[in-house]
Amino acid sequence: MGLYDPLTRHLEHCRFSRAPFEFSQIEDILRRKLPASARLHPAWWANTSTHSHAEAWMKAGWKTSEVDLARERVVFKKVQDSATDLAGASDEAFTVRLANLRPSARALLERRAQEHGCPFPVAIDSLLGEMALERRRRIRERFPLGGERSDVDSADLIREDRDAR
Repeated sequence: MGLYDPLTRHLEHCRFSRAPFEFSQIEDILRRKLPASARLHPAWWANTSTHSHAEAWMKAGWKTSEVDLARERVVFKKVQDSATDLAGASDEAFTVRLANLRPSARALLERRAQEHGCPFPVAIDSLLGEMALERRRRIRERFPLGGERSDVDSADLIREDRDAR
């Protein structure tokens, strides 16, 4: 069981389309303290599948929409299945109208959502994330670095540097 699974289960049972929480309420649900970075960095609350905590609310069909670090509050909004909003790193949202997708693309997303047991927004996000990682791998192969390869991922280094501030 993951550290953030209790939050997933809690959000799955929320009946409203908007769910405001104080950080302390989330800690009560998790039965543990949030990491310090949750109180220091708005990016911790980003809707991205590269973070296990974000995957917890996205898997339940929610996204964060308002983060107030000063008041230690966050608002989750339920994602609609018919027109899926995904927030990007710059908080610009875009809409994917499932009805406008090619049948092959829709079938790919349906298969992904079924295999992972997640709603379409998470399926779209994870598929795009995998595609980005594959593209990055191909670029690295085209331009190999001299010397030994490191097992350390650059994203981990960036997060570590950010969290150390």
